[in-house]
Amino acid sequence: MPLTVYKRRHTAECLEKLSQRIADGEIAPLSTEDLKQYRHCRCAWWLAEGTNDYGKKFTRRSLGVYTWEAACLELKKLNRPEVEAGTAGPIELTQAIEKWKAELSLKEASEGTILSYLTGVNQVVRYYESFNQSAKAAARLKLVSDLTPGHINTMRLEWVERGLQRSSHNLYLKFIKRFLKFCKRMGYITTNPAEKIETAPEKKKKRAGDDLEEDDYATLPLDREGTANYDRILAAAADFICQRGKRGPQRESGFARHPQNFVTLLRLMYETGLRVSDTVFFNVDRLRVDHKGGTYTTRQIKTNTNVTVFPSLELCRLLRSLPRLDGKHVFFDGRRKWKTFVNAHVRIPLQDLGTSLGIEGVRPHRFRDSFAVNELNLGTPITDLKDLLGHSTVAITEKYYSPWVQSRETHLRERTLSRRKKPTVITFPGKGKRRQIS
Repeated sequence: MPLTVYKRRHTAECLEKLSQRIADGEIAPLSTEDLKQYRHCRCAWWLAEGTNDYGKKFTRRSLGVYTWEAACLELKKLNRPEVEAGTAGPIELTQAIEKWKAELSLKEASEGTILSYLTGVNQVVRYYESFNQSAKAAARLKLVSDLTPGHINTMRLEWVERGLQRSSHNLYLKFIKRFLKFCKRMGYITTNPAEKIETAPEKKKKRAGDDLEEDDYATLPLDREGTANYDRILAAAADFICQRGKRGPQRESGFARHPQNFVTLLRLMYETGLRVSDTVFFNVDRLRVDHKGGTYTTRQIKTNTNVTVFPSLELCRLLRSLPRLDGKHVFFDGRRKWKTFVNAHVRIPLQDLGTSLGIEGVRPHRFRDSFAVNELNLGTPITDLKDLLGHSTVAITEKYYSPWVQSRETHLRERTLSRRKKPTVITFPGKGKRRQIS
């Protein structure tokens, strides 16, 4: 059977759009076979089991491309005898890198992804140049096949001397392995010199956990009283996220192009008590607004139960004015898993922003903590707060937030001191002085 491509499955979002288009009469109903060959969506193309023009058998696998044109190019590459037979022959390192970049472009890898990959491969180029400057002419490194496991380990030792962190070591090695795997597949090398080299063990930095694990951390509002820390964070957030978006291969991603969305996300958590998981999926279209303010009901990701919150009228107007990052949500771009998005574009930037302001331990859940403590200080009954936070029982709300109410602590102190006996006054004869004995 000759090589053919098909779409093994479509995403839920894609199927929803197709159903809408069919319902609107834009396209005719699609059969199962039609779905396998549908070319107007971003779902991955797969290679069906078959044999190429030169007798090489292939099993079913994803091609990692998302357009019909790219899938056709992949088929042409698989039908080249030198690709699978491994007869391409020696090639210089720089030439191999250019061919790898071309293949990544065919797979529609973003410019940022390609730049990330090249950060690792450029370490090999740098090593070749430094080696050739110190070695004899007869031992010069030029071809990809000149690279050995010994060279790679020597290069890794140089990374240690340069003071690079272990996480950078492992990232570079990961990209180098991908490049050499490409070279082996193309026939530039017969064996992968980095295949059996293991990554260095890393000590993971302990950061504030994501939303689903926030219960592991003690309740800690941004301010015990007042709004000083919150105001500082809000004032610096927009400029900080813009400057952060100008650095690294992922620049201009997340909130970097829309800093007002990031600031509003913080305000929404602080003023409604929504968890960050429910905030990133905030659907402005479901926000009901009248002359007093807004009403918004959502199903909580953590507990799978409904919660209703009441944004202020000003916040509602701001929410409705924000640009949509994925066409639907104002706080989620939809290009990756939501946990990954929260960690990369909310949790870590918040922690770094707090550090720059001298406020340690800033994490998304502290905005929810602040909302709860502020409500209790304003006199909101604990039963009402339980509903606003979406807790299942009042006991949970009491456990986490009652100890933080300043008025309760003040009253408890006054009642405790008032119950204590006054000190007894004893007069010692002939001394004319009195001494207190408690």
